[in-house]
Amino acid sequence: MASSPRSTFLLHISLTLLLHSQTLPKTAFSQNLFFHFPPFSSKNLVLLGSSSLRDGSLCLTNGSLSSSSFGAAIFLNPVAIIPLVSFSTSFSFLVRNPNQDLSSSSRNAITFFLLPNSSIPALFQSPDAVKNASILFLEFPISRYLKAASVNHITARISIQYKQGGMAVRVSAGEPRIMIKEESHIFISKHFVEHIYAGFFSSKQNSSESHVIKSWSLSSSIFHRNNRQSTWRIKLQSTKALKYSPSNTLLILIRASILAISAAVIIVACFNVKEQFSPDARKRKRERKLFLNDFRKFKYSEIVTGTRNFNEIIGFGGTSKVYKMNFPLSSSTFYAVKRFNTDKKSRKSYHNELETISRVRHENILELKGWCDMDTGENLLVFDYMPQGSLHYVLHSRKNQLLPWTQRCAIAIKLATALKHLHEECSPYIVHGDIKGSNILLDDEYEPKLGDFGISLNGAPYKAVGASKQYSAPECKPNSVLDVKADVYSYGVLVLEICRGSMPKDTAEGFVSEVSEMESEDRLLEAADERLGGCFNPEEMMKLLKVGLACTVVDRERRPTMAWVLKVLNGEVELEEMQEREAEMVESVVEGERRGEVVSGLSGSTDSKGKAKVVQ
Repeated sequence: MASSPRSTFLLHISLTLLLHSQTLPKTAFSQNLFFHFPPFSSKNLVLLGSSSLRDGSLCLTNGSLSSSSFGAAIFLNPVAIIPLVSFSTSFSFLVRNPNQDLSSSSRNAITFFLLPNSSIPALFQSPDAVKNASILFLEFPISRYLKAASVNHITARISIQYKQGGMAVRVSAGEPRIMIKEESHIFISKHFVEHIYAGFFSSKQNSSESHVIKSWSLSSSIFHRNNRQSTWRIKLQSTKALKYSPSNTLLILIRASILAISAAVIIVACFNVKEQFSPDARKRKRERKLFLNDFRKFKYSEIVTGTRNFNEIIGFGGTSKVYKMNFPLSSSTFYAVKRFNTDKKSRKSYHNELETISRVRHENILELKGWCDMDTGENLLVFDYMPQGSLHYVLHSRKNQLLPWTQRCAIAIKLATALKHLHEECSPYIVHGDIKGSNILLDDEYEPKLGDFGISLNGAPYKAVGASKQYSAPECKPNSVLDVKADVYSYGVLVLEICRGSMPKDTAEGFVSEVSEMESEDRLLEAADERLGGCFNPEEMMKLLKVGLACTVVDRERRPTMAWVLKVLNGEVELEEMQEREAEMVESVVEGERRGEVVSGLSGSTDSKGKAKVVQ
């Protein structure tokens, strides 16, 4: 597409820094250098190839059509380049291609170079010599932009400044408008060389393109200081626009966006600081410290020793890994150490779990034994070791040892008591948020322990994040607000899994639908785990399957509370009574909503203190 001379394009600068290690002088010496051209003179320049001086300018290549040509010019006096040197150089060039014969000009370029010695004729005669040279190239592949901008000439003024280890390249004028984009390949040696030589190199192929250096100035100065360590840093940046162009408007918008984002970050940080030092935050810290006094604060060295440098992994999740720990080493006591990752999400999971689990005491909830957090970001929790592993492992992965029905039934009941405790006996109530087989751990006697409170929340509905979709309620969508009824649904799916001996494949809905279809066709017992070979109580199997279905209805208002579930499983009420009561309560809720009233009961609403209320 044609473009006016004002059009803007990117100038790609390829940088290659290849420095051989050389002995650095022990002390810097004072040597300042300054020169300014035009006019260029052969007295202080070495001209190579097709380069020549013409009308006070340095012509690196002529405008005649040739298959290939190159030209180079080197300033005779060296520039001292030790770690605390400061030098600056600027030059302007003109590239002209009157015939616009650009079909084969991809290799045409002007190069400004720095190198440590003056013996360079061979450098431009053999490509292999470049690989063995200590040289810095700043290459300007101008020809491609002649073609892109549809013009036959380019002018530019380039400024390079090196000061105390940093180098900046700027375009201070140009037509068409030039912006710099960095493309750097920099190889840095251990030491700088003592001197460098500066110059230009230009090449062209199959074109009448001419490359002319119109002006060049360089100044350097040395600071008197010993320093044996330094690093080259190449920094490329564009200058302010000389004239209005669409890309300048884009730059303004980008800068304004950066300022706006920075301001927003500062505001959020201020609010976070205010929240951190608010009375409520200080109260939470005091309460947390009080609760943590009941637990051992392990030394990191103790955990490293006990886990044998985190040698044996016994479990893992999205935010952590679990290791087996023998502590003390001379004993036969084992623990499970949950080591959290160091990213932001994992740190949040650690704090959630620590805050929740340190407040809970229940025989069927995994007991915290200790904790350890380090300034380095290491966060660890220590629990009792569960030798039988997880319920998921026992149901699906353990070979040659089937979990009998009596133990399955007991696990379902005891898990219900743990959830009832979280939902209705803790103040504020606790939503676990990720009920599944791998989060149910079994001790020596197959007593279940509910663990992994990483996404739990105390006393408020929570946003659905991180929960396993195979156990998630239908209303559990990204950023959807959930409550205890989401836990009830997940419990129902897990109960069906315990009965069937198989787990949901993709989502819970299809898994539940299969059992629901069997019930509607009066063949519910066919859902029982075939591996049991009929070794189960049919009434208990029917009851548990129906409880699972009752907990997994789509309408969350129709799901029972864990208190009702526990009454049914313990034989205190019949399932039919619970279902009748459920229907009555839903009708009462609907009627109350019509009249603008609030009705508590089976739906598990909460009182003013955040504690779930249940109609007994």
